[in-house]
Amino acid sequence: MKRIFVFVSIAALIVLIAGGCKQSQITWFDEPGDCVETVSVKVFQAYGNNTALAECLGDRFYTYGYPIVLLFNDEDKLYYDDQVIDAREGQCFRQMGIYRYMTKGYDIKTVPVVQLTD
Repeated sequence: MKRIFVFVSIAALIVLIAGGCKQSQITWFDEPGDCVETVSVKVFQAYGNNTALAECLGDRFYTYGYPIVLLFNDEDKLYYDDQVIDAREGQCFRQMGIYRYMTKGYDIKTVPVVQLTD
């Protein structure tokens, strides 16, 4: 009986984790939002679909590290790990929505979706 319980518990955990991974999603705003307070981002996880998770860089002090964003473009540009992207004068990283995903530690995170705009 104990083996069945352990097996069922492990199977339920696998289903929960697999289902949670599929819960990654983008929610788009109806209208573009404000600019995020950064002039540079550094990619730490590139995806193949014009998106990448990136860390905001800057001089501002943050208690728990720099904010994370999902960088998006609609020009079919691909990103790569450790790539630094700077906003030129007159550009900003404008929030276009939010992205919800599960970390490797199974925490649910929600971060802004940003796009470099003029």
